[in-house]
Amino acid sequence: MDESPINTINRLKSDLAKLEAKLKEQMLECTVGVWHLTGQSDVSNGISNQAGKSLGVEYETEAKAIEAGKRRVQQEIINNHATRLNKETGYIPDWKDWHQTKCYIEFDMRYKK
Repeated sequence: MDESPINTINRLKSDLAKLEAKLKEQMLECTVGVWHLTGQSDVSNGISNQAGKSLGVEYETEAKAIEAGKRRVQQEIINNHATRLNKETGYIPDWKDWHQTKCYIEFDMRYKK
């Protein structure tokens, strides 16, 4: 015997509720970082905000924020060194000139060197 339309609707609603509950269990919760880097590359704990997200200075854990701070300090040292060398030699790269040889310092994030 076939199901009545009302029973079919009720069964489908029940199946849908079960699927929604199962999906909710499997979904990853999206988190925002509450650990921030300050302008001096120090780590602070605070409330997430749009400015921190836009600047890319929010991290989910204190350890990740500390690591990012170390990378920022290393990058600043590299940038200062390159600027000093350019001032000493008078070298100014012309990025529009594809034929000009350009040398620059690079930090390899993957291998940390």
